[in-house]
Amino acid sequence: MRRTTTGPRDLPPLGVQQAFRLPETADVVLPEGLRVVCLRSPSAPMIELVLRIPFLCATENDGATAEVLATTLLRGALGRGEEDVDTELARAGCSLGAVRRSDRIEISGSGPSAALETLVGVLADVLTGASHAGTEVDRARRRLAERLPLLRARPSTLAAEALRVHCRGDSPALRLIPAEAAVASVTADGVRALHRAAVVPAGAQLVLVGDLDPERTVALLAARLREWRSRRPVGTVVPRAPEHWQRPVRLVDRPGSVQSLIRLVSPAPARTDPRFAALSLANVVFGGSFSSRLLSNVRERGGYAYWAGSRFDDILEAMVIAVNADTATDTTVSAVAEIRAELRSMATKPVTDDELRVAGNYLLGASALAMSSQVGLATAVSTTIGFGLPPQWLESFSDEVRSVTGRQVRELAEEMFASATFTGVVLGDARLLAGPLGEHLDMVLA
Repeated sequence: MRRTTTGPRDLPPLGVQQAFRLPETADVVLPEGLRVVCLRSPSAPMIELVLRIPFLCATENDGATAEVLATTLLRGALGRGEEDVDTELARAGCSLGAVRRSDRIEISGSGPSAALETLVGVLADVLTGASHAGTEVDRARRRLAERLPLLRARPSTLAAEALRVHCRGDSPALRLIPAEAAVASVTADGVRALHRAAVVPAGAQLVLVGDLDPERTVALLAARLREWRSRRPVGTVVPRAPEHWQRPVRLVDRPGSVQSLIRLVSPAPARTDPRFAALSLANVVFGGSFSSRLLSNVRERGGYAYWAGSRFDDILEAMVIAVNADTATDTTVSAVAEIRAELRSMATKPVTDDELRVAGNYLLGASALAMSSQVGLATAVSTTIGFGLPPQWLESFSDEVRSVTGRQVRELAEEMFASATFTGVVLGDARLLAGPLGEHLDMVLA
């Protein structure tokens, strides 16, 4: 009988990270303004599809109407009912779904490569002729009204909306939860009108990834979507970026809450900035991974938070470094104090070569893993072009990460993670938190 060595054994060394390279790609803007990006990835006989249609609310009613629009978009088109659409997709092994995001309406789906024409055909039908029947709109409106109390009871949603309004001003485009009156006012005619005005190809981006021929797929899309035309887009109001971020942190009262949500942000360079790769590595060291300084301190050593981390986020057109923590009410003050201490330490405790090596391996490995599947690659490309970057940025970014020096990371860490530049919100019980937090933060009560 053979035996293996008992006890702990050394982990095998990491393999060399392979540089990411895009597969065969077609990138075309069709006459009506729709950008189509098709990538050949034949790892499985499947197709993944992501369509982003930019949309920002111009009025209070737009948000509620857009929610109902997304819900009813696939409920019937061109005289076909919901069952006809569902049956055609199901028989072909395909699926399609639509959701409203804060800055867009998004349609995603998948299906076998052999069913590409069916998938594209149904998509074209709902884009050009979704019926938004009165019975479907009424049902969707009632369900949305029933969900509102649940949405308003969700701390993460309340904190996210409060942060957006705090940083960019009170605008319909920033509201994540529609008002009850706006939901009650939704009508089938209003949904159809918004569809005509906002669901247009100008500025929209369609990504397909899978076992496909990119050029032939573009030709198929151009033929099937030729009736999808751009009309005058719905008016939008985009708040200006704040001139000064050194404003007080806002304490948002949630009476009786046993936990607090800490959401702090600071302006960051755009992804097109040549320093972005170095800043990404600095963020991984600070709070962007499970072995980061912030998580190791606030959660592992101190036990002050259930979760703590940092990431890049976008509040309309402003990119920020976002520092988030979820904590119990009685440890909120300690968590805030330690977060601020870790921000200061990014300047006083320079990033080491070992931290830089680990951060680079993590960032490149996580990116490679995320794009290893067809759906992951479709999501990555859709997100990238949604930020106004070419698909090739996914290649150049990984190359830039490999070339970043420790000095670049240390300089950016000192500049971008300065505690004084962060503002944000703390959602929690103001009766218990206002006094103690005021000793650590320049703070106002909402």
